[in-house]
Amino acid sequence: MKMIKKLFTSAVLIALSASAFALESRFNSATANTITDEASYLMNSTEWNKLNFDKTFVFTSIDSNASGNIAAAFKLKNNATLMTSWDGNLWSATNKYNNFAALYGTGKYSFGASFASGTTTVERPIIVSADITEFGLTFGMNVTDKDDITAAFGYISSDDFGDDSIITLTGGYKRNLTKTSNASIIYTGIFFNDITTNTFVPAYHYEYNNKKVSYGFTATAPVTFASYYSTSETMFTPVINNGVSLNLSDSFSLNAGLSTTLPYISKTEGMDATYGNFLNTFTFGFSINAGSAVKIDASSVFNLASGVSIDDILTTPFMLSVSMKF
Repeated sequence: MKMIKKLFTSAVLIALSASAFALESRFNSATANTITDEASYLMNSTEWNKLNFDKTFVFTSIDSNASGNIAAAFKLKNNATLMTSWDGNLWSATNKYNNFAALYGTGKYSFGASFASGTTTVERPIIVSADITEFGLTFGMNVTDKDDITAAFGYISSDDFGDDSIITLTGGYKRNLTKTSNASIIYTGIFFNDITTNTFVPAYHYEYNNKKVSYGFTATAPVTFASYYSTSETMFTPVINNGVSLNLSDSFSLNAGLSTTLPYISKTEGMDATYGNFLNTFTFGFSINAGSAVKIDASSVFNLASGVSIDDILTTPFMLSVSMKF
């Protein structure tokens, strides 16, 4: 699996076609990606119409001093919405990357396009530095009040690949079981010369909200079938996430989450299966509502392998995100 991970580092870093439209507020990340807020609907190909604003919605997150991002949504005529985003480090001399995306939603449909460029290292099979360009298309449809479908295509090319290119295909289906729960499955395929990965991710999500407390639960069971040259490999990596948000006042809430990666199972053709270990990751943060138009969220991540102390929490930097309505 190491070769596949190294080979597709480039695709992960510059965000393949589907993830170009997946923004993450620090509220959502603080609750281990289990509880949604308004920023969660930004650039979402099937839930874009759940974003509640009058004319303009602006979002940005502060992760480091090495890169930046900004996204915005605009109301158009006939209840249509245009969403745009940028993530990257512009003209940085090393490890540069820039990702631009736009999503147009009207009625039951959404259509999106993205462009990304960057420099990264790829193993094919020797390690090389590659300047990569990627084009992506995405489509979403609310088939019924309960059923959503998505599809995405990505094309990644580089002069360092010669005549080869990376093709990515993504398709998804979600069924809203109740007002608070849904089940989904997402397929992602990555194709590059003699190397192919096919990943299926079935998932279940439950979310409960009231004025004082919100709780979220997500369970995923990704299965990846990979083949590279004359070798094939299968990996199963289930993950369970729990999150909670406590509203201490109308303007302040505390948020926390626990992500538990269960022991993975990996089987390479002609070899015995290997097994992983439990991995627990704790997320923590807070939210500030500065009036009805501005929301500030903060989050931090702790690996629970050796526990977390109060000093760890007090000395760990927080990542911030800000959303504004106009």
